[in-house]
Amino acid sequence: MFPDRQQQVITTHLRLYAIGKTLGYQAGTFLGIMSLTFRQAQSCPLTTCGFQADVTTVTSFPTGTIDAAGTHIAVGLLTGLLVPIQGGTGAFEGVSGSIRIAPDDEARAVYHLTLPG
Repeated sequence: MFPDRQQQVITTHLRLYAIGKTLGYQAGTFLGIMSLTFRQAQSCPLTTCGFQADVTTVTSFPTGTIDAAGTHIAVGLLTGLLVPIQGGTGAFEGVSGSIRIAPDDEARAVYHLTLPG
């Protein structure tokens, strides 16, 4: 028998490096760490509901943090996870946008950021 899918939780820390020139840094530069918590969201079978998750992330950069979270986020091998940004601190105060995690089933995170001003 399989455990209750509602109780499956994954927590991890991802090291982030620039892909191409990013935030003024050259390709390959270490940028920060994303703490990620991923919890399967739906209570019905995958064949009926598809795969959804509740996701919370905090990304720590040298100049501030970015918080992103969402519930019932669709998960797909080609689309990955699209997590809405909730806010930030330091250089990222007032930030909005989203983070696409694992698009095209690749080990990467793509930040779409809008900073105030």
